[in-house]
Amino acid sequence: MDQELPRQSKERLARADIHEQWQRDYLGPDLDRYYDAAFARIVDELRDSTGKAVLDLGCGYCYHTTRLARSDLAITAADFSEAALAHARETLREAGIADRVTLRQADATRLPFADASFDGVVMWGVLMHIPECEKALSEIARVLKPGGKFVLAENNARSLEVVFLERLVNVAKRALGRVPHQRRRVPLGIEEWQVAESDGLMVRKTDMPALVRHCSGLGLELERRFAGQFTEAYVRVPTRLAKRAIHAFNRFYFARIGRPGPALSNLLVFRKRAAPS
Repeated sequence: MDQELPRQSKERLARADIHEQWQRDYLGPDLDRYYDAAFARIVDELRDSTGKAVLDLGCGYCYHTTRLARSDLAITAADFSEAALAHARETLREAGIADRVTLRQADATRLPFADASFDGVVMWGVLMHIPECEKALSEIARVLKPGGKFVLAENNARSLEVVFLERLVNVAKRALGRVPHQRRRVPLGIEEWQVAESDGLMVRKTDMPALVRHCSGLGLELERRFAGQFTEAYVRVPTRLAKRAIHAFNRFYFARIGRPGPALSNLLVFRKRAAPS
């Protein structure tokens, strides 16, 4: 891999503007009901880790950390960006849980934690932005205790949105004389580079079977895979009414259907194999 790309991506993730963009696109009252339900499910998946140590890796502004903290999990929240962590401190303080969450600055590809430090690791929409994702997965496997769980939320390269909608969007861009984002296939999916003036951001749509095979080689066995949001088309439509309709459908799909194959967002629950006795 061109080492310039991971450097650019890290520089972009360290800045506040990308987190502010995500806040505009992916946070707000219309999404809160979905996030509350999704993280209640995650806490339920971690129920046998209750009262134990859980790492929220790539915590950002810690909005989702506050949802994890509705349980009695002992949470360490870590992010690469000091700008994000500065905002996270305020989020935790305003939520009244600053004394219950340990904040750490950490690079997911070089975690500053000892082997087998955590009973659980949660990574929500973060791995997709890490070019050296294999290193990050190896680090997660290293810091997870045998028998511990890894809960991962990622976008699905085989979803209907990626296979059909994104192709149509790219065709439309070309027809309008606009250049689509640079894309390439890699062993774990499709990587798209969103280039800015001086840096770029990598977004990966994950090949879920390839991810499961890779994680198995690290001692992480898939226990469950289920759908998150069916689509993120709400970021493309201009009217609030259309956005609210998409949000309502996403909540229905998550609660009532849950099939991961057609859905853009997938949640995967892995358990680390116990060491041979």
